Amino acid sequence: MAESADVVVIGAGAVGLCCALELARSGRNVVVLTRDEVGIGCSLGNSGLVLTSVCGPLAEPGAIGQSLRAMRDPDAAFRMRLRADTRFVRWLWNFRRCCTREAWRAGLVYTRDLIRAGRPIFEQLAKEAEFGYRHAGVLALFKDEASFESKAAANQVLAELDIASQQLDRKQVRQMEPRATDQVVGGFLFPEDAHLNPRQFLMAMAGLAQRAGVRIVSGATVSSFLTAGRRISQVVSSAGNLSCELVVLAAGAWSPNIARRLRLPLLIEAGKGYSLTRHDGEGGFVRPVRLGEIRTVVTPMGGSLRITAKLDLVGLNLDLEPGRWERIPVLARDYVRLDDGFASIQPWSGLRPLTPDGYPLLGFHPAIPNLLLATGHGYLGLALSTITGRLVSRLAANGDPGMDIAPMHPARFTNGRRAGP
Repeated sequence: MAESADVVVIGAGAVGLCCALELARSGRNVVVLTRDEVGIGCSLGNSGLVLTSVCGPLAEPGAIGQSLRAMRDPDAAFRMRLRADTRFVRWLWNFRRCCTREAWRAGLVYTRDLIRAGRPIFEQLAKEAEFGYRHAGVLALFKDEASFESKAAANQVLAELDIASQQLDRKQVRQMEPRATDQVVGGFLFPEDAHLNPRQFLMAMAGLAQRAGVRIVSGATVSSFLTAGRRISQVVSSAGNLSCELVVLAAGAWSPNIARRLRLPLLIEAGKGYSLTRHDGEGGFVRPVRLGEIRTVVTPMGGSLRITAKLDLVGLNLDLEPGRWERIPVLARDYVRLDDGFASIQPWSGLRPLTPDGYPLLGFHPAIPNLLLATGHGYLGLALSTITGRLVSRLAANGDPGMDIAPMHPARFTNGRRAGP
């Protein structure tokens, strides 16, 4: 006989754990299924930023051409590998449609508001558990005058959208960040931004969830679902069958593979990123530093220092591509002084779940009334995790999220239809 739970959450990244915690605190009996140990997935190795200064969609004017031209450049920040895959072609076609200034601006404003709605939740959780949450701002550095001036103009647009920044000349940059090199011509401080330690956050959320009654089952691979009419009755996994009233799918880049077992097509592409982490000190940094031209982030994390870079649309591929990551610390040293130890560090790679328009897939799926999607957060999964958990809990309670979630409708690319017979 199958075990039972009110809610089964599939996925134990930042989003899945925040969903489980909020659901348990609302009185639900929750089980989390994860194929790996907590703290192993995409949330683990990211930059740890909770920011509004860079929260616009990946789809922006010129994004496709830029990524294709960069395919022969191993140092490029964003690359796309074309594939003869129907789902990828559909994703790319929808992505191209979203590469307009109007769509990008709307996406930035909407995501900005989501992140701001989640910030008080981070602050409350930081009172309950330590995960290195610091509201110290983010410093963006530039070593090319033209890029610096272009960013100054772009920041005027951000200012119009209520995202503040402070422009800094060479001297002011060095006063704020003594580790900046002589090549840096200027920078910008974004005082609203915060950061945290991703692994500490994951372990803290897992601990809080378990204390709230959540059961986390590691090593559980979901293989299928049993249905009764249009509803899921049981989740079938390598850990056994679970009867449930509600399923929350929060499996990040692997969500489409799981949804396919319900004949649901999800337009999510995996975007691979790399990070390198030193665990012997923060290197003298007090706040994250974003290296403008190379789109790289250096983040101090409570005794560690992490460099995060690159975005490759290559499918579900975690291979450490030769030549793609070795020069990350080399390029970063043009901006900030780093210890030589990064050269011997084995990199981490993780997959960001990217939708064509940059909005997550969040809400009940119209084809399966008791399936609640919470996936597709792209590179902002950590930043959006707390508000996603709160919205999922509200939807599960009475169907009212308390804010407009229409842009995140989970079936917006498929009109709510199931595939197949």
